[in-house]
Amino acid sequence: FMSDAQQTDERCAYLFRRNRQEVLGIVRNVADELRVSRFAPCDEELAFSKDGALPPVYVETPEGQAVLSGFVARVDVLDAPGGKYFRVIDYKAGHKDFDYTDLLCGKGLQMLLYLFAIERAKGHHAAAGKTPAGVLYVPGRMDVERLEPGQTDEALTKQRQKNLVRQGLLLRDEQVLPAMEPGDTPVFLPYQNKTGELHGTLATHETIQLTERLGTGRRHHTQQ
Repeated sequence: FMSDAQQTDERCAYLFRRNRQEVLGIVRNVADELRVSRFAPCDEELAFSKDGALPPVYVETPEGQAVLSGFVARVDVLDAPGGKYFRVIDYKAGHKDFDYTDLLCGKGLQMLLYLFAIERAKGHHAAAGKTPAGVLYVPGRMDVERLEPGQTDEALTKQRQKNLVRQGLLLRDEQVLPAMEPGDTPVFLPYQNKTGELHGTLATHETIQLTERLGTGRRHHTQQ
């Protein structure tokens, strides 16, 4: 029998190995996406605050004004012949779905508000003035998968990849989507191409702009 100290040491060693494998898996997944994407990171941990790279976001509602400060985990840009675009990336340790219903209820707006604030912060950031291409939430965890007896390592890989698909809202644009991930069968992005029809959380330029005012008619600005 092992002593309590030995059992604790064994458990700590197991948790360390599992956490290490999980971190390496997420890093590899993000690296694999960036290898095929023409969007390139231009900033990480972008701060919206009094002393940050960009000022706080001031949100005006019928009930009054609120000040939003925080961080964007990553900002990616694309300079293409047909236009200049940017997207914001957030890493989520838990599960995150994008739902228009949440926006109507005033929830899940933080990354979208940051998206529009970056767009309007002309001269203050490498992505300023470019066209918003969307918001993506990247899973920051790899759960232990449950397989049926006899299933192969390939089945495990497919299941893990399915659970690592990003969530969010992307610009429905024939130049933007292939630049994020080429091919008709996206592995990382939250949409599918079914017989030439795109299905998923996609939005036109107009719809992305309208998300700013969904539900409550909110307005926001950044103080220069």
